[in-house]
Amino acid sequence: MLASRVFRRLPFTRLDRAAVPALMRRYHPVYKGAGEALLLEIEDAYGKGMLRNWAVFTHAAAGLCARAGTRRITAEVADQVYAKLGGGTS
Repeated sequence: MLASRVFRRLPFTRLDRAAVPALMRRYHPVYKGAGEALLLEIEDAYGKGMLRNWAVFTHAAAGLCARAGTRRITAEVADQVYAKLGGGTS
């Protein structure tokens, strides 16, 4: 039944690791001004090249940033997100 509802299949590839920092800075305001090292660490620990993982991480990070009264992600916020989400994906 599902196959009859799919107009066409589109292949997805992993995000290019080197492009992740620039992409994430445009993706959500909490990443604007974040250091490249922090964004690559998040990519390695949780993003794993999948925008879906980044969406989950961003939702949690934005909420924690709002509660902390900060506009941008920090290493401390990232650590809190890892703890909240179970430490990353496998």
